[in-house]
Amino acid sequence: MKLDSLLRTLAVAAACAALGACGGKLAPSGADGTTGGTTDAPLSSGAAITDSTGLCVDVQWAATDDGTPVQLWDCNGTAAQQWTLDGSGQLVGLAGKCLDVRWGDSTNGTPVQLYTCNGTAAQKWTYQGGQLIGVGGKCLDVPGSRSVAGQTLQIWDCNGGSNQQFKLGDMTPPPPPPPPPPPPDDLAAAKAFLAPLRVGFNVERGWAWSVPGGPRAEAQYLASLGITHVRLFFPWSPTVNYGGLGFGVPSEQQMRTFLDAINEWIAGGVTVFADCADLMGTDDFAGHKDAIYAEVKQMAELAATYHFPKDKLALGPINEWIGDDGAGGDPYGQYRVELHAIIRAALPGYVLTVSSDYWDYYRNLEAMDAIGDQRVIYSFHAYEQHSPADWQGVAAGIADWSRAHGGVPVLMGEAGPYGADQASWLGDLEPAMAVFRPTLWAITYGSVLPWNKSGDDATLTDALYGPVVDAIKAANAALAGNDGAP
Repeated sequence: MKLDSLLRTLAVAAACAALGACGGKLAPSGADGTTGGTTDAPLSSGAAITDSTGLCVDVQWAATDDGTPVQLWDCNGTAAQQWTLDGSGQLVGLAGKCLDVRWGDSTNGTPVQLYTCNGTAAQKWTYQGGQLIGVGGKCLDVPGSRSVAGQTLQIWDCNGGSNQQFKLGDMTPPPPPPPPPPPPDDLAAAKAFLAPLRVGFNVERGWAWSVPGGPRAEAQYLASLGITHVRLFFPWSPTVNYGGLGFGVPSEQQMRTFLDAINEWIAGGVTVFADCADLMGTDDFAGHKDAIYAEVKQMAELAATYHFPKDKLALGPINEWIGDDGAGGDPYGQYRVELHAIIRAALPGYVLTVSSDYWDYYRNLEAMDAIGDQRVIYSFHAYEQHSPADWQGVAAGIADWSRAHGGVPVLMGEAGPYGADQASWLGDLEPAMAVFRPTLWAITYGSVLPWNKSGDDATLTDALYGPVVDAIKAANAALAGNDGAP
């Protein structure tokens, strides 16, 4: 037995002996056998509270000091894991002390603790729909859905996720309330998401989490130049090993590496557009549709547990839908709709992205039908435009398509010069950027369009070539007065 487990067992045993509260027959919490709060289903006293994985809500080290953290632990029947929801809505546990939200603070992420019962809102709980709802209407929550022994608990906006589901002894929770009505204007929400954005930065594959200095520091550097948003994509495909992730559905830990990086980019001060998977062709869907759908579903459901700010993340399914040049219709239409529905089910209320076919053919957006969901931003990629005049034609076509579909918002997902064009095009970079708002250019850590000094350059303060920095600043100033196209 590990030393920490042995010490904990001894501490719990001592607490049990002192309190005389380990085991024994459970009895109703009140004379009428009813619970506290607004719940009226019967609850036995001294019952364990278990999360969706079967771990118990536990007082750390069976300590009785005020402020002792409350965590998940393997169920062991000790006093540290016995709770009673009393007639006033308090969850009374070890040594007669209460489950308490620290400082009564209803901010997301505030931890819970053991504290002397005082009848304040910080100690009032309602059990409804399998959720324990406390101060500010927030739910008891397992951070990041990491249900492991030793994971401390917090409060968070109630979202119905499995990481907010708890069972109180053998009590059957009352049904959840009906869902709130949908927001009145999804289209307005999508437009509002884009409103503050101007110049963006594309980050290639695994650089999303391995950029020198780390994502947060890089985000802060880019924000200081006027970059408002970045685009990231998870480098997985069932047929090409883009990111060293293999060909089967990636592991949860691999997905969490990507999602943790998104957290860091957002913390650094930029908005994030992210895709769940890399390049996909018709052959990928023909032979590996189930794996693709499973990967997107798992990524979206994990993303939901991170509680990303709704005005800082827009998620889509695929980096690029390849294999068509604009003349062959839309071979991905049904896949696009179905994958969007999978993400929407996991992330209700979020603005999502929907992209057109092919990596450098914006005209495929013009040939694509809009989907029914209006809380959506449409994106396209284009690499063949090398001057402001070229981009004026693109902007006009995109604006016409948007108006034909009710004014849906559009994002330039990637653009930039290739190879030898890179140096000769720098003079046109700023005026071209300023044509379309919000714009996003492939000035990225990566192997294809490295406009930083070197993919291995860890010096963030001069990571981009000087002319690129100057163009970004000038374009950002120009776009500040441009309401965008459309």
